[in-house]
Amino acid sequence: MIGIQLLTARRCQVMMAIIAVGWTTSCFAVDVVTQISNGRTIQGRVTDVNRNGVTIKPGVGPEVTVPANDINAVRWDGAPLKLQLAINDELNGRLDKALEGYRAAREESSANDRLEEELEYLESRTLAKKALQSAGQPTEAASRLEAFLQSNSDTYHYFESMELLSRLYLAAGDNGKAREMLQAMSQAPWNDVTMAARNGEAQIALAEQNPNAALAAYDAVIDMTAENESEQSERFAAILGKAAVLLNQQRQQEALQSIEMVIDQTTPEQTEVLALAYVRQGDCLQQMGRPKDAVLAYLHVDVLPTLSVHQNYHAESLYHLSQLWRSVGNSDRALEAREKLVARYPGSPWSQKLGGGSQ
Repeated sequence: MIGIQLLTARRCQVMMAIIAVGWTTSCFAVDVVTQISNGRTIQGRVTDVNRNGVTIKPGVGPEVTVPANDINAVRWDGAPLKLQLAINDELNGRLDKALEGYRAAREESSANDRLEEELEYLESRTLAKKALQSAGQPTEAASRLEAFLQSNSDTYHYFESMELLSRLYLAAGDNGKAREMLQAMSQAPWNDVTMAARNGEAQIALAEQNPNAALAAYDAVIDMTAENESEQSERFAAILGKAAVLLNQQRQQEALQSIEMVIDQTTPEQTEVLALAYVRQGDCLQQMGRPKDAVLAYLHVDVLPTLSVHQNYHAESLYHLSQLWRSVGNSDRALEAREKLVARYPGSPWSQKLGGGSQ
């Protein structure tokens, strides 16, 4: 479920553009909707919001409806600068700082119901991300997000919320609730969201020790035609998910070929896909008895800022580096990787997996 998470270099770049646009036009009463697919920024007055998208009436010309899966962000009239900066912190993985920014933005926001709704969602989303990155129970974050949806059932964040809830319930071991969320996702009118739901089904199957069902779900996504970058990201996620299953079946060469194909075909903007691909490449090379090559694979995620921003994969890479550096004769680098993992991600399952916990 990669594409729907929208944590890409392109999104960060576009967000900075929103900040610039929003504050060069802040003397006018306008909402600003920015699209993912083309980076287009539309200024005007939002006239309708529902699960499938947002309709905005520009100052000149007819109304424009932007599908929910193509909305990068909506900057509501009256949004303070702190909100834009907090969003950028969230997209760059600075979740605690983002939460502080969202809460500060609440105190400065004007009386705008849509803006208040947006702030509630952004805070709930960030809490969900924090829960998914920690070793703790994610049920509190799920309850917060469920409460948001009960009050805002027609939000354009609906399908993204379903994806987050499915991951939270899966992490909590409630596979039935996770499936309910994926079934809701499958009702979306866009292929990338339904592909993400299929990938989620595969992850549930793996949690239930059913690799054949997981492979069937992944193959269903792989067999779909990807017509845009978001759909391609989900297809790549399915290929990488299938490769992980193949690794567990000791089919390393087959898995490695698939992983390297993804690495070769990703665009620079598909940073989350690429981070996952390098992690899986490292896993594969470890199993093949090539520790030096595995180190190089994991190092991509540690060294490149566009990849290390994806914190789950960064933590996973650091864990493996803390083990592998020693096996290739560099104990100092092993200790450095271990210390970085514990310092940056103390609550991560990968920190807990270290010998002696995260101490």
